[in-house]
Amino acid sequence: MTGCLTAFKIAKKYKLCNIYLIDNSKEILQSFNPIKFDNIKFNNGYHALEINRSPKLFKFLKNNLKLKFFKKKSNRFLAINKFLIKENTSINNYPTSLQNCFINKKLTSKNIVDLYYNIINSLKKTIQITSKRYSDNINDTLHFFIPWFIPKEFNYKSNDEGNIFREKIKKKQLDNYLAVPKNGLFTSLSKAFAKQLKHLKNVKIFLNTQAKYENNEIIFINNEKKICLHYDYIFICTTPIFLLKKVSQIFYKN
Repeated sequence: MTGCLTAFKIAKKYKLCNIYLIDNSKEILQSFNPIKFDNIKFNNGYHALEINRSPKLFKFLKNNLKLKFFKKKSNRFLAINKFLIKENTSINNYPTSLQNCFINKKLTSKNIVDLYYNIINSLKKTIQITSKRYSDNINDTLHFFIPWFIPKEFNYKSNDEGNIFREKIKKKQLDNYLAVPKNGLFTSLSKAFAKQLKHLKNVKIFLNTQAKYENNEIIFINNEKKICLHYDYIFICTTPIFLLKKVSQIFYKN
């Protein structure tokens, strides 16, 4: 979504410039596509816009993309193994089998790994299996699970914006209101972005296109063919590690 927002804002401000939106997927915002069970569609994961946390984005989606939302107070539950547990619940309210997955029943640390090593048994196994969706190195993915899937007695002291916001909610210093598209599905954003970007004459969208770094230049491959794009600036709206590995081992090590 960062790429779509960047392309939209620049195209609106610099109407004489050509903007190329390049995506490796077959459609923009493909990750918002729902999962289908029988004839029922579900969001792929937890999708909700936290209004208190991102008021400018909420306003943009309503005013520029003309999306309609319903607003409600957050009431989030976590699916952990075969259990459904209310978020920020005390460990005493966890099923006994899950309570036994924690060595210490209360823990505070600035190191996410400390909290992970406090977990044992089936919960640790679930985290290990699920993390392989994202990376073979579990240390790269711990922030997807901690502090989200642990009881409220466990505190991860981090300067991360999302974690600070979550801690305020946990301590009831802030009410958390959510915005969800009227039809409940976040694929609405994909369709709205695609529609608005196509209306901008200075935006061209390249799908199924990869960016690679070869011979000291960034090249773009579409359907196994190199495409020539002349550009003054590149905005990388995904991890730049694949470039840094090639460009400089000094960058990569840091």
